[in-house]
Amino acid sequence: MLLIEWIYKAILDARAVPIMRDNSGIKARINGHTDSVCADRDNQLLSLRQVEAARGYPISQDIADTNLSIAGYGESNPIDSNETKAGRANNRHVGFVIRQSKSVHACGPQALAASIFD
Repeated sequence: MLLIEWIYKAILDARAVPIMRDNSGIKARINGHTDSVCADRDNQLLSLRQVEAARGYPISQDIADTNLSIAGYGESNPIDSNETKAGRANNRHVGFVIRQSKSVHACGPQALAASIFD
């Protein structure tokens, strides 16, 4: 079982969870990414396990499961080179993407995402 590190829980508790709890119209997709060290299939499965773990935490904090979808991309969308240790580390990440916000149109998804992760 994959666990969310305490630092990420602190960020979620401080930003994402209160915003999503206070604005029930927010829909988010949790994306998982890996480096290219293992086989494609293994990386795909790993990214899905990562996002399933990440999705469980907001749900445990009373965020509706219907407001959180998941996508595991494996190694298919790198943000950095897989040729270096630092690049591979950058490619291993999970991100929250605001998909829909009925009750927060005034600030828009970009401003909302910035307020969660700044």
